[in-house]
Parts: sequence; structure tokens; C-alpha cells
Amino acid sequence: MLHSVASSPALPSRRTPLPVWVPLTVVVSAVVIAASLVVTTLSAFGAAGVLPSAVRIAIGVLAVLTMPGLPIVALLRMPTNGVFGAVAVSLSLAINILAAQLNYAGGLHQPYATQFAVSAIGVAATAALGRRWYRERESVTVLDLLRWGRQGLAPNGDRRVSAVLLVAAVALFFSAVHRLDVEAAGSLGLLGVLGVDYYAGLVLLCVVLVIEYRRAVLDRPAVATANVVLIGYITMPVAWSMGTAPFVTAYVHRMITNWLIDAGGLPPPVDARISWAGFFSAAANLVTTTGLHDSVGLLVSASLVMGICLIFPVYAVGLAITGSRRVAWLGVTMLTLFNWYQQDYFAPQAVAMQFYATLLAVLLWQLRTSNVPVLSGGRLKRMATAWRRIPGRVAGRDGSWTLAVEMTLVVILAAMVVAHQLTPLAAIGVLLIISAAGLTRYKLLWLAAFVMFVAWFRYGAADYWQGHLGQVIADIGGVDQNLNSSVSQKITGDADYRHMQLLRIVSALALMGLAGIGWLRLRRLPRSRPWLIAALAVAPFALVVVQSYGGEVAIRAFLYASPILSPLAALCLLPLLRPRTSRALVRRVTAVGAGCVLLAAALLVSTNRGLNISFERTTPHELAIATELVAKIHDAGLGYWGQGALYGVPRNFELADSCFASAEELATCTAQPDVEYFSNTRQDENFVRLSMGASRETTQRALELLRTEKGYQTVYDSGGVLVLKRPSAPIIHLGGN
Repeated sequence: MLHSVASSPALPSRRTPLPVWVPLTVVVSAVVIAASLVVTTLSAFGAAGVLPSAVRIAIGVLAVLTMPGLPIVALLRMPTNGVFGAVAVSLSLAINILAAQLNYAGGLHQPYATQFAVSAIGVAATAALGRRWYRERESVTVLDLLRWGRQGLAPNGDRRVSAVLLVAAVALFFSAVHRLDVEAAGSLGLLGVLGVDYYAGLVLLCVVLVIEYRRAVLDRPAVATANVVLIGYITMPVAWSMGTAPFVTAYVHRMITNWLIDAGGLPPPVDARISWAGFFSAAANLVTTTGLHDSVGLLVSASLVMGICLIFPVYAVGLAITGSRRVAWLGVTMLTLFNWYQQDYFAPQAVAMQFYATLLAVLLWQLRTSNVPVLSGGRLKRMATAWRRIPGRVAGRDGSWTLAVEMTLVVILAAMVVAHQLTPLAAIGVLLIISAAGLTRYKLLWLAAFVMFVAWFRYGAADYWQGHLGQVIADIGGVDQNLNSSVSQKITGDADYRHMQLLRIVSALALMGLAGIGWLRLRRLPRSRPWLIAALAVAPFALVVVQSYGGEVAIRAFLYASPILSPLAALCLLPLLRPRTSRALVRRVTAVGAGCVLLAAALLVSTNRGLNISFERTTPHELAIATELVAKIHDAGLGYWGQGALYGVPRNFELADSCFASAEELATCTAQPDVEYFSNTRQDENFVRLSMGASRETTQRALELLRTEKGYQTVYDSGGVLVLKRPSAPIIHLGGN
């Protein structure tokens, strides 16, 4: 029989009181919806140009991140412990993705109707929330709201030192960004070109973090501000310095998004990402309904926006695991300091990660606040019968609320399924673990996710798997092969560059080591469930058995494990920040030690994220010429030596490693019969030099052979971008020539 807690459902008279922040939520929701409707209406009538594009981008992105999730989550009275923000953002993104995917995949060709429908859901939820506030207005007044806001922002101690240091750190950051010469980066990546002002600002920021985490009472506004500044330090130097995306693959996603805009529906499935186009559909709908016509404006600051959004679920996970706000915030810091994966750019993975972390946050929060029956018998019996256990409901919540939250999670899972190939598998794994342990009331949530995944793979992504079924099956069970493609095959090319790549392995091992020590400390905390946490941390690494994911499965496994590993690593670092001693000397030494650890981690993540910057950054000039080139040659064959991300899909020009053995081989491999045009940039030359080990002399000699022996003619040459064509190819003019 099932073991349950019968006394946990709350009586109607014990309903949670109306939160004091409800009036603020109503006002904010109404303002965002009104602004979004104005922009959408102006765009529908072709008059969006009366507003600056930056304003339209800000309103559009804010609406996608908050509507209609914000008023719906307020109606559900989610706690403001990170869960509220996490679910509000994820539910808003999920509804926008599902609505847009229906529009584009269903061939409705109605982006404005889709946006108005999403806004209508937001209006209905806001009206319902406003009505509830009106009925209970005597219990929640504007004065109560002001008092709540003042208490939340009030300093816990003297903030002046932290405020001055933060201002100085921000000023030094913008000075470093202004002076940064990204094009001078070589095999050391950003490490060799970041100025003294950047490192000085990073030191000040680490001092602020030490000061704030050592306070007797945590100053949450100060800690939150410091963490946002830290995210900016780690993710934004290149993007804001050059005004372009810091990761070149973002331009492939820009091209797919623009393709949806131009076609008014899903393009042919020439790339796997088009079969999971939820993210691109939502981006296309956003661009269309804000009158932008091109998604390029969404690329530059995407990492900062997604990094801030991820704060909510990661904080909630840390709080649910440890019960400590200090550790939860320190977990957010550790996530940023070990986030070298660079999956927070304009990409489906960034949104899918938000969904995944939100699922963990909600389930772990419910587990911590529910009564869970104790299993009887020996270890084997407890393991065999755990799945039959049913935890009690969250205190103060009834059956309708529990079902509503489950439906909310189903919506988030549905959006995850249509937006990303790999993340649903990781989500199914952790949901199955929690269900098998009998630690959630949502026993079949994993099955719902599995059914949606299989259904979409069978019908929504049929064109993909029918053409790649052999490849999908071949990866299953190939652990050695999948690990080899994810690790050893990545460490290639220039000798200095190979050695620098080892730092990424060092970072991954350091996080695992810190988390392991933190897990040992977790076992001493009450209600911590260390074995469940260990299983959730390890579960994503099972993906190595299933997929190589283009040689990135190891990176993605660490990414999915990071919301659990980060608070565990924070537990390891906490004794340095809050030593259990009153001796002044010991406390000073541990403070310095904690600051050194934070600074070392910050330097390591800055180095790791910026290691490939010489061939992953894009200059405005390269972007402009590449965009013009693709527009003018249409479907003509295009050759290149780099990653080709600037040219989008379905272009698929590849060179074997043997082609880089000599200039003659490189020229011969490049001059394939179907290559009518050839483009070469500094970005491409840096790629073949660092990743493939080809010297500059080799590439220059190969270019000379293309112009002489292979007969290619120069179309455009700016010193940074070179475009060649065959004599038989149509003449094109680039860059105003």
C-alpha cells in the first residue's frame, strides 16, 4: 500500500494570507502588458519606428520574461525564496515558446494574433489577481507594501564600504571594456589582453563578496547587486567591447530566427535545431511583433540577461538543499565562478537550462516544506518500497494548488521538449530519481515528460531522426567514444593553446572536489537528504551513455549538474567565510583565504571563457561583410576555413584534418568543384592556427595558391576580410565597392 501523510492537506480556513507584494505585482504586470500592447500595435500598423529600437527590445524582452507568468505565479502564491522568480520567468518563456511554435509549426502565419493571445492571458491573470487584492484590500494596503519594501532594502550594517567598492569595481570594468583590444588576443585568449583595470576591479569585487558573506546578518540587496556585477564581469567584456555576440554560434541562431521571420513558418529541416525550433519561434515572434526585422539586437547582452534569470532557481535550489540563505547566495556566486561552459548566450540551451533549474527548484522546495513519511524495515526493504511513499502537501496549500503547480511544471516541460534535444533527457532522469525515492507527489511527472519527448521526437522531429537514425543509435552505449569526442578531441592545435585548454579540466575537477567536500558537510545538516542530492548531481553524467551531442555531452553534463554542485561547493567554502572562532587573527586569515579562493576562481573562469575568443569573437566589420555576402550569393557554394557560423545554415563546408598538413593540401581541399566563393577572416585564420595547428605562413601560401593555381579572383579585400570567387561565378560587390 502507499504510505502517505493524511494530515498534511490544509483546511480552507488555513489558506495562506494574501502576500504583501500583490499590489506591486498587479501594477508591474499592468505596466508591462500595456507597454507590450503599445509596441505590438505600433508594429502591426508599421509604425514601430516611432520608438527607438533599444526601447522596443527592452519592452519585448521584459514582456517575454514576465508575461503571463508573473501574475499567474502571484495567483499561486509562490514563495519569494527564488521559486517565485524562477517559475515566473520559466512559465512566461514556456507559454511564449509554445504559442509561437504553434504559430510557425502549424503554418498559422499570425505572429501578431499570437502575441495578442499571450497578452490576453496576462490580462486575465492580472485582472484575477487585482480582483483578489480588491476583495482583501483591508489586509494588504499600500502602506504595508511600502513598509515591506523599506524592510527588504534596509541595510544590515554599514553598507558604505561595500557601496564604494562596488562603484569603483563597476567603473574599472567599463574602463577595461573601453580599452579592450580583442583582436590582439592569441593562444592565451582574454588572459593576455585584459587590462590592469579589469583585474583590479575583480579584486575589489571579491573583497565586497567577502565582506558581505561574513556579515552576522546577510545584507541581501548588497549580495544580490554584487552577484549581478560579477555576472557582468565574467560574461560581458567582449560583447560590450565589440558590440557583437561573444560566441559566434549565436549568429547561426540569428540566421535560423531570421529564416522563420522571412518564411512565416518553419524552414526545411536542414539542421537538427530546426526540428526543435521552439526557441527560434519565440525569438522570431518577438522580433516581428516589435518591428525589429532582425534578431541581431538580441545577441549582445543575452548572457547577462540569462545569467540574472538563472539566479532565481539556483538560489532556490541552494536554500532548499541547505536551509541557509547565506549558502544559497554563495551557491549563486560559485555557479558564476565555474560557469566556463558558455551556454548562456542567445541559444536554446540557455532557455532550456532555465527550465531545468526551475524544475529542481520547485521540487526541492516542496520536499523541504512537506511532511514525508518515514520508511520502515531494513535498507533493502526501504529501497524497494520507497516509490510507494507519498509526501504530504506543502503547508497551507490544498489539492487544487498542488494540481495547478503540477500543470505549471507540465507546461514548462512541454516547452523544453520542443525547444531543445538534450535537456528533456536530463530532466526525465532527475524526475525519475525523485519519484523512485518517493519524495514528490508528482509520481508520473517523469512519465509525462517522457511521453511528450517521444511524441515530439516521433512526429515533430520526424524529418530529423529519419535522416540521422543511424547516428543517434550509434552513440547509445558508446561511453568511450562519447567521452573521447567531448574531452581528448578538444585538446588539439597550437602547443600553448593545448596547455591552456587543460585549465578547463582543472576547473571541472575543482568544482567536483569542492562539491564533494561540501557534500560531506551536508550530511551533518538536518533534513538535507544527502543521498538524493548526490544522485541529482551525478544523474546528468548518465547522458554520456546516450549521446555524444556533437562532442559536447561532457560540457552539458557539467552544466546540468551545476545547480546542485554549486551550493555544495558553497558549503565547502563557508567555513573560510564564517569560521567558528572569535579569535581575530584566525578570522582575518580565513577572510584573506576566502578572498584568494574567490579571486583564483574568478581569474580561472575569465581565462576559460575567453580562451577561444580569438576565433569566437566577431568584429562588426566581419559581421557586416558576412551578412552582405550571404545575402548576395544566395545558395551558391561557399568555402571557408573556420567554423562558418557567420554564414548560417544550411551551409556545411568541412575540411578533413589532413587538409591542414601543408599549404598545397589546404588549397586543394578548399578548391572543391562546388565552391564558387571563398571567404577568409582573421577569425578563421585564428581558428585554423590555434585549433588545427596551421601556421600563418601555411594559410598565406594557401591563399596565394587559390589566387594563382586554382584561378580564384579577388572580390573583396579589406585586410581583415578576404572574399574570392571562381571566374565562372557571378560578380558581386561588397562593402560599398
